[in-house]
Amino acid sequence: MPSVEIDRLTLQVPGLPADRAHRLAEMVAAGLERARFAPKQSADKINIEVPSGGASLDDLAASIVTALRRQMPQGA
Repeated sequence: MPSVEIDRLTLQVPGLPADRAHRLAEMVAAGLERARFAPKQSADKINIEVPSGGASLDDLAASIVTALRRQMPQGA
């Protein structure tokens, strides 16, 4: 399976306590690890916005992974 290299991923979730933010980051990383991507593509920067109003960490992580996959360059 082709690999995806992420140099930096910044999540901004205002009001989320540090322990839950750390858990969210782990969940997003795990979701990206399981995701399938096409051959290596390049993108300098991708910005996404995911509504978080009352969503569980599971739902929020899944929404972030889905949004990132949608924004990958063509073929990813």
